[in-house]
Amino acid sequence: MACSAVCPARPAEQPGTVCGSVRTLKIRQIQVGAWNDPCSLLYLAPGEFEQLEIMAYTGNQAVSKTRSPLKGALLGLLAQGPSHGYELANRLERQLGPSWTINRTSLYRMLRSLQAEGLISAEPSDETNSARIVYRATPSAEPALVAWMDSPPPLGQARAQLQTRMVVARQEDMPRLLVALNGYERALFAKRAEIEAGLPPRHSLRAAMMYLVREASLQQIRGELVWIDASRRMILDLIGS
Repeated sequence: MACSAVCPARPAEQPGTVCGSVRTLKIRQIQVGAWNDPCSLLYLAPGEFEQLEIMAYTGNQAVSKTRSPLKGALLGLLAQGPSHGYELANRLERQLGPSWTINRTSLYRMLRSLQAEGLISAEPSDETNSARIVYRATPSAEPALVAWMDSPPPLGQARAQLQTRMVVARQEDMPRLLVALNGYERALFAKRAEIEAGLPPRHSLRAAMMYLVREASLQQIRGELVWIDASRRMILDLIGS
């Protein structure tokens, strides 16, 4: 979901530009939770989350050090079985779809981080003449994965977090996804009310432009709410089947 209704297209060589606006920041300087721009982190391209310094609350589990929703997805894939890094990247791209860009360098960095946290192991492949590394989930992976699924995603990265959780979700994770979707919906309702309360009267050129900027955010929130409702209906059908 792009922010093109408000901001011009973002040049490819400016990955730190938020929504293509003239305000350019280094992504690592953005403080999640203190960003009030209606075109904020909610509308960053998914691939940009690999660069964010995000601390998702997950209790005492090591996965709380996750800086990207992809890190949790990697752990979820490895909980399904051992795999090579190249295969993991391909699976993420296939399951998340073309709107996501999987940076191989970032992926291997996240794998090393998961290994350092004791959530996965890395061993040489037993294939003949192969230098590939096989990654496996450790016994600590399961509680960390459940904690990640249970954690409430911050509004600024909720859509990306929910999408990555969905592609690795198991049957027992369906109720957790419903809780996360409901929490996201409540946060969007609150944000919508905040924006609607501040809509300016359209009695001048400047006021009209301010109105259009806020209306673009409202349109995007409406789209997110439609997606939440469709997701909830499908998950409830899956639970009932």
